Amino acid sequence: MMVLDASLLVSYMIPNDVHHNQAMTWIQKTAAKSSFLIPAIAIIEITCVLSRNKTEETLRDHWVLWVQNFLSVAGSDDSLSSPSMAEIIHAAKKTGCRAGDVFYVALAKKHSIPLVSFDKDQLAKSSKFGVQVIEP
Repeated sequence: MMVLDASLLVSYMIPNDVHHNQAMTWIQKTAAKSSFLIPAIAIIEITCVLSRNKTEETLRDHWVLWVQNFLSVAGSDDSLSSPSMAEIIHAAKKTGCRAGDVFYVALAKKHSIPLVSFDKDQLAKSSKFGVQVIEP
């Protein structure tokens, strides 16, 4: 199991994104042998990015449903638990990550699983916090 950052998912969803082909190849190859976990905030981040990108509403809705059905959302009935507020605050203090990023870092740390992202700053700070990181 791995935590996927919204940067990877958005690249997968937006055909003209600079990392689109790389994200598609990596997700399709890796999905055959691993499962993926996201914090609930990922759904909000993805929806916001797709809205700012002026993605057609039906396509945006398709992607939001895909995320909810294809990925495990931490804290949902059948997935791993979300980090506590104390764990998220601890990760924020130790990493200095941006607010949204720290949810992914804390989730990966809590379950001792890798964090996958295109965000180099997030990966560098996560690594120093003891989280295994993967850049696709």
